[in-house]
Amino acid sequence: MTTVKEKLNKKVILQAIGILCISFLLMGASAVTASLQLIGKMFPDIPYSSITLIETSPALASIPFCILSGLMAGKKVSFRKLAIIGMAGFSIFGAVPFFLTNFTALLICRLLLGACMGILFPLSNALMILSLPQKIVSTMVGLNLVIQNIGILVLQNVAGALVKISTPYIWLCYLICFIPFIIMILFLKNPATAAVAPSEGSTVKTKMPGIVWPLGILLLLFCMFFMVSSSGLSQIVIDDGIGTVDDVTLIFNVNIIVSLILGLVFGVIYMFTKKLTVYIGFALSIIGMGILGFGFSIPVLIICSILLAIGYVLCYSSFVMEINASVPQEAIAKGTAVLASLANLGVAFSSTWYKLVQDFFQIPSMRIVMYISAGGLILTGIIHLILQKTLNRAIEKNSARN
Repeated sequence: MTTVKEKLNKKVILQAIGILCISFLLMGASAVTASLQLIGKMFPDIPYSSITLIETSPALASIPFCILSGLMAGKKVSFRKLAIIGMAGFSIFGAVPFFLTNFTALLICRLLLGACMGILFPLSNALMILSLPQKIVSTMVGLNLVIQNIGILVLQNVAGALVKISTPYIWLCYLICFIPFIIMILFLKNPATAAVAPSEGSTVKTKMPGIVWPLGILLLLFCMFFMVSSSGLSQIVIDDGIGTVDDVTLIFNVNIIVSLILGLVFGVIYMFTKKLTVYIGFALSIIGMGILGFGFSIPVLIICSILLAIGYVLCYSSFVMEINASVPQEAIAKGTAVLASLANLGVAFSSTWYKLVQDFFQIPSMRIVMYISAGGLILTGIIHLILQKTLNRAIEKNSARN
């Protein structure tokens, strides 16, 4: 009896490690963000607003493939095969730009990397639910966020070290992704219970509540306004002579570490602040964006980075909690997919937003973009407050149903 239990525990641990290997890659598209300014110098004829597509285009490409992966996983294609395709493609297309000198070809590689990232997005959470004991799923959800942050922290530091050798070497940081890829192949198994369609005799369809789409659109706006802070930080630090690429990397590392810590304690924070959490997040994001617009020293920008990290985790996680509370369990996967897709769309739109603001005001500085984006965050927070009563009714209705 003990032997059987030990074997079961070993299988669960190995499966969990395999799942977390997928999580390691999920934030990896932004590994080169800190060096966007240096990458831009490789293409002097390309405007910086187009250079920022290096950061945002993977998010846009991920959306259709995220939906497609969610529809096929465990039905037409096994989870393991999708994980192999996604992780291998992510590692390969991440590193290929090392050999490229054409900006269009580089962007195509980033789009393909985003497609592979989209394939991976639905897998980790689904695998947790379908292949792990229910009692450890909540722990795994927290570990999932931690591993994502560790993944981007490792990739950004390796990218920062490689760019010192030569700017093109920065793309080789993605070769590290082959390590979790190999571990995933060794440990990850397909779940015994795959995602299946409703039974033939079932005629009842659970609809998503109408509040899902307004919440998703608000998260889209939040991400669009917020994400200009990460792409703009590099330009502000280097162009204004505030610091070097090392300083930018340091600021990003502080941001990631704070996000990691806050991800671990978010549940405790939400227990006390509840519905106020999202508004605290909006407030800190707005303050951080304002400091980024006015800041002229590395210590000030580090404080700004801390505020932005806390604001982002509180806002994004609160939106997820609101979806979980208002959507029936039968439709939670669909509701989460809507939220994730619109969030990625907001990330992709951030470069377009940045370009629109600069073209309208005819000012090349990123600081004006920070001020206008802070105003956009204020407006988004106000609209969320207006929708709060509708959200409360949806939560109460779902609570009564359960």
